[in-house]
Amino acid sequence: MKKVFVAGLTGGIASGKTLALSELARAGARVFSSDAIARELLRRGSPLARAAVKAFGPSIAAPDGSIDRRKLAQRAFKSPSERRRLEALLHPPVLRAMRREIARARGGALVCDVPLLFEKGLAARFDATILISSPRSSRISRLRRFRGLSRSEALSRMGAQWPDARKRPLADVVVENRGSKSQFLRTIRSYGRAMAVISKST
Repeated sequence: MKKVFVAGLTGGIASGKTLALSELARAGARVFSSDAIARELLRRGSPLARAAVKAFGPSIAAPDGSIDRRKLAQRAFKSPSERRRLEALLHPPVLRAMRREIARARGGALVCDVPLLFEKGLAARFDATILISSPRSSRISRLRRFRGLSRSEALSRMGAQWPDARKRPLADVVVENRGSKSQFLRTIRSYGRAMAVISKST
């Protein structure tokens, strides 16, 4: 049985991870999105959605009964203890889903998007780790423009993760997202091709 090459993709919030994961999928890699799995787990009526309402109150529920993820995040990022409560609720089922995805993969390359990869000590689970690094100012701008966060909300979200300077020495590959979108995508495609070559030799 041919072994799958598993890469862990990480980076700070609004660094470009989702865009990178999408481009790697276009390049032929199988991908696992922690954010997409979290959305599915929090779907209307799910056990996790009910547990989230119980833990954080009915104010996080949208009119249709699903979880309003922005309200949930606002509540969770009010304090470190609230954030830890959310992580204890959400991270175990997401990691179980990731382990299942890795276990059933057969050959090729699988890229897993794991926002807190280094913070949670998960690097050893992967054959390689990729850090997407983007300037702090750019990330704040994206959070304000595309997610409608205030500057203080953006800084709060960013403060919950390690700074890039701490993660850089731990990553096998650092991809800079500092130029144009097209430049960033070209770089990601080159790594996608490299992973395809590596996966064929494993």
